Amino acid sequence: MPKLIKPLADIECRNLKFQPGSRARNRKRDGGGLWLEALPSGRKVWRLEYSYAGKRNVATHPEDYPATGLAAARSWRSSLQSLVTAGIDPNQKAKADEQAKHAAALATFEASADEWREHKAPTWSPAQQKKVEGIIRVNLLPWLGKRPVGEITPQELLHCLQKAEKRGRVETAHRSREFASAIFRRAIFHGLRTDDPAAALKGALQPKSHKNMAHLTDPGEIGGLLRAIEDFAGMPETRIALCLLPLVFTRPGELRAARWDEFDLDGAIWTIPAERMKMRRTHLVPLAKQTVSLLEDLAELTHHSAEALLFPGRDKRKPMSEAAMNAALRRMGYTPEQQTPHGFRHIASTMLHEMGWDTRLVEMQLAHADRNSIRAVYNKAEHLPERSKMMQAWADHLDSLKAGSPSRVLPLRRA
Repeated sequence: MPKLIKPLADIECRNLKFQPGSRARNRKRDGGGLWLEALPSGRKVWRLEYSYAGKRNVATHPEDYPATGLAAARSWRSSLQSLVTAGIDPNQKAKADEQAKHAAALATFEASADEWREHKAPTWSPAQQKKVEGIIRVNLLPWLGKRPVGEITPQELLHCLQKAEKRGRVETAHRSREFASAIFRRAIFHGLRTDDPAAALKGALQPKSHKNMAHLTDPGEIGGLLRAIEDFAGMPETRIALCLLPLVFTRPGELRAARWDEFDLDGAIWTIPAERMKMRRTHLVPLAKQTVSLLEDLAELTHHSAEALLFPGRDKRKPMSEAAMNAALRRMGYTPEQQTPHGFRHIASTMLHEMGWDTRLVEMQLAHADRNSIRAVYNKAEHLPERSKMMQAWADHLDSLKAGSPSRVLPLRRA
């Protein structure tokens, strides 16, 4: 004869507390497979034992006690028992309902875009996050944001992309298509659609120009630019930033966001942390004597603490504006078609190769992706002595250009 279980009373539910020992001491049964269980964390959860397809199963109520009281738990027991009678596994149904709820929350293109960005954010730098969000917000969401992500057609997406194309933003149109494609592929993963409409649009947009960031190429003109930077009458921090950029030839954003605790001036090395690098790998920049001298001058202006920024903006917690160096170049009379801050990287790459430096050293110093991903994990300090010599030779070469006598620096020829 089965043991009779006395129904629970509310006061028993309230008084139940976890006690170390056997699990039975922490359970209060109500009959019909339902019990309330006290956990070590202090939570009290409702559980129901049921049999489905000849197997014993246990379901857990999504809400703890007292959010779900005794009466509500009994109602939950009745509903689950009805499912079993109808041939439905309550746990499988709960899982399917949760998936449907999750899919419903991602049903619009905007919601899917937000979920994709959150998924990718840990692998992006703050600047990249901001850039991606801006392109999606301006070029995709106004037309696709409220549309069900599973109903958007290739023609609808193309109409959207061509709006950027007609504004002359061909590169932006291509980037928008790439981001949309990633969002649609993520939607496929969540079961919200079965295809990627952006994939059907390859070749539908005007081709990208593939031109490098604008930069001067004539050594005499480069020397004139360096002299103009040295004589710049604007903010001294901006002048020093522009003086440093040709010497270190990092990406402008990596220099703008630099902090004093990244620099070892005695050891003449700058260690850029992985989270601020495009390739998400720590990068070492050997510092020439001229670079260290400029940093010592800058320290008198901005080095108030180890964590302080080299180039703080109006809000001292944030770096100077992305437009500051661009605006300074314009004030000197250089147009966007002549020279950009990023263009100093192209100047360094071209001239270092002309000077005879090994391509591998130049590419390492530019922090370009290593084709061998396994080797790339270990190469942040590879060939550092040679790179230090190269950076000093490069600084000396810039001095000769600035003095108007580039011929004084002879090309380095490998044996």
